[in-house]
Amino acid sequence: MLAGTDHWFDGHRKFKRIGEPRLQAALKVSEFRTPPAGSYNDLDVPYVRFPRWRVCPHCNLLSNQFPEDRTNPEFAPRCPACKVATYPARIVVACSKGHIDDFPWYRWVHRGQSCGGGTLFFQGRGKICGPR
Repeated sequence: MLAGTDHWFDGHRKFKRIGEPRLQAALKVSEFRTPPAGSYNDLDVPYVRFPRWRVCPHCNLLSNQFPEDRTNPEFAPRCPACKVATYPARIVVACSKGHIDDFPWYRWVHRGQSCGGGTLFFQGRGKICGPR
């Protein structure tokens, strides 16, 4: 997921300022900038791996596979138990202002009580509505 534009220019020096006086006045901004561009190692538009929680399609293990900020696009998450490629957990939380985050799995499972960790499993029981 792309990081917000407030993170686009952290340490980035390769941008061009663009002047468009009427649009600047209408939007009440002092300038426009070209987005960062380059390669993964050359400060391209920043992104984060999201959601961090992943599910194993084989054993249903639910795990945080990005505990540190692993943004390397070559990293392919696999189940720590059976080494199968995982898929993103399909439940996330969002607020009315557009902020998005991972679902608080441990807090929800244990109803806000601390359990000290443990192993979680995600078992979907999807149903198809209507005629096939």
